[in-house]
Amino acid sequence: MSISIFADSLKHYLKEQNEVQKIFNSQTLEFDKLNSDIPFKSINYYYTIRSNGVHRGKNVSDVDEKRLRTELDLLNISQCVLYDT
Repeated sequence: MSISIFADSLKHYLKEQNEVQKIFNSQTLEFDKLNSDIPFKSINYYYTIRSNGVHRGKNVSDVDEKRLRTELDLLNISQCVLYDT
């Protein structure tokens, strides 16, 4: 996968880039950040969202709902990458 295609698609689909979105990663004990300027870190962010959503077993809060909505952008980003490769 070309990281430049992913990076371009990420910038295109991240509509609200006012502040960097972050989520706590319990494996690394650090925050993973969704930031279109750092595509590799954004991949970790999406993976952490997926892991937390599947394994946490907690009720969905408003914050989680907003985070899960960013996952929908990943579908569009992935389609761009598949189309361009």
